[in-house]
Amino acid sequence: MRRTKRLANIAASAVVAFSSILGAGLVPLVHAAAQTCTWIGGTDTNFSTAANWSNCGSGAPQAGDTIEFNGQLASSSTVNLTNDLGVALGGVIAAQVANSDGGSNYYYGTYHIDTLSLADGATVTSDAACSGTTHAEYLSFGAVSSTGSITDNLGYTGSATLTIGANYSTVAGGINAGSGSTVTGNVTILSPLSVQYVCGGMGGGLASGSSLTGFTINGLIVQNGAYVTLASSSFPITLGGGTGTTSPHVGYYGDVDSNNNYTDTTYTVSSPITLLHDAVFTVGEKATVNVTGSISGASYAITRDPTSDATGVLNIQSSNNSSNTQNGSLVNAEKTTTVTDSQTGLELQVVDKETAVLDGDRGFVDVLSGGTLKGTGTGTDIVVNKNATIAPGHSPGKLTATSSLNLVGGSTYQAELKDSADGDYDQIVVGDSSITTGHAVTLGDSTSSPTLDVQLYTGYSIKAGDKFTIIDNKSGTDVSGTFANLPEGATFKGPNGSVFSITYKGGDGNDVVLTAVTAPTTPDTGFGLAAAHPAVTLGVTVLAAGAIFGLAQKNRKLSVRR
Repeated sequence: MRRTKRLANIAASAVVAFSSILGAGLVPLVHAAAQTCTWIGGTDTNFSTAANWSNCGSGAPQAGDTIEFNGQLASSSTVNLTNDLGVALGGVIAAQVANSDGGSNYYYGTYHIDTLSLADGATVTSDAACSGTTHAEYLSFGAVSSTGSITDNLGYTGSATLTIGANYSTVAGGINAGSGSTVTGNVTILSPLSVQYVCGGMGGGLASGSSLTGFTINGLIVQNGAYVTLASSSFPITLGGGTGTTSPHVGYYGDVDSNNNYTDTTYTVSSPITLLHDAVFTVGEKATVNVTGSISGASYAITRDPTSDATGVLNIQSSNNSSNTQNGSLVNAEKTTTVTDSQTGLELQVVDKETAVLDGDRGFVDVLSGGTLKGTGTGTDIVVNKNATIAPGHSPGKLTATSSLNLVGGSTYQAELKDSADGDYDQIVVGDSSITTGHAVTLGDSTSSPTLDVQLYTGYSIKAGDKFTIIDNKSGTDVSGTFANLPEGATFKGPNGSVFSITYKGGDGNDVVLTAVTAPTTPDTGFGLAAAHPAVTLGVTVLAAGAIFGLAQKNRKLSVRR
């Protein structure tokens, strides 16, 4: 009994003593619950200054709190903030703010935080969608650290020095991390958010090589709908998962030279690849990708991208392939697409190894590398890219671009000529008289030009002096550029001994017109060949005479035997 009473007295004394310590301020009160503190600034740039925050109790943010920026910076300047809290925060929010001009332009400044320590599971995000008159407050970071995993739904932390003890997940397609960065766990490229986090979205990847730089990747996950650019790799790659509904994309692009032209580049992917969804590899011009690592995912396959300017080589050389991916060199299948209806609001994209016959109406027509455009229809703007071909009509015929025609350097205009008098030859009609500024017709640029490939159609009837308006420029603007090696007034050799001259100022002053300087020869028949070549005629005669003599001798012998 005495012992029980004694313990009770000790416990009571301890409570009184601890209460006295708290009253004296020697032990800080534990932060009751995480809260969201809003930066208002104005006093100084230090996080520890309580007056710089609102909705934050009686002081500055504490461990586990989320900080929000809603400062409505009107200028394009950067405000450098010092995080001197020394605690791991629960998250960061870039608030939705009005555009400074009240319209669709979102000029604004940047809050730059020198260091940011985040708790395990913290998120850097925006609290609202971007609209026509609003945007997410812009944030940047010098260094971001966490002993656990963090999620970056803004895509802004990528240029910071990262020290992440577990996994780093981001919506950014490219991460150029600062020097000395480490991510111990996986890097995950997240599915696109259903709510747009920043006006215009985030770009993904570099023109060449990997878009994930500045740190060693221990494992990569690319979720559905996400995109990343890679180079050679050996780290594990998982493709699929997340909330997206479209295939994850992985891009490989060749290096570029000083003139910004792609050069031959080979990448080896020895990474073990796990497929949680069908995946698409985009292999750009001059790039060769050899996939040698294992591929698993029995229900899924890697395919090459048929919908972009992707003409590189994709070789699947996996010796341990348990997926639906086809081993060997993956190429696009040859196909022909015919368009006969009228939908000017729709774009027509012609991909590698596709021939599109446009006999109807479309809006923007984009002929990608390896594609061919034919037909007698109409597009609003027609762009023929490098290594692509435009061949109007159904041998021959006329295509129309109501607004503009752009034959990019390295593209080909295949022009078939039959009869000038009947207008029976290939032609592209461009624009109308309402177009008076810019250039309705563009042929290449200062570094490269398209190729003109003149062909003669069966049954042609062409004589010297015949003119062929292969581009009828109905706009009030001049033609920009020329075909390769064909400056204004140049002459060139065509098929069957023909010679043509070219002008970009023909017709009513701005058409591309060919003139036959020397008519092509008529296709030779047997009699024409004999008349043109007496020696051949003599040789044939001798052979024929010899054959007749031989038959006569044979018949004579048969008669004697009988």
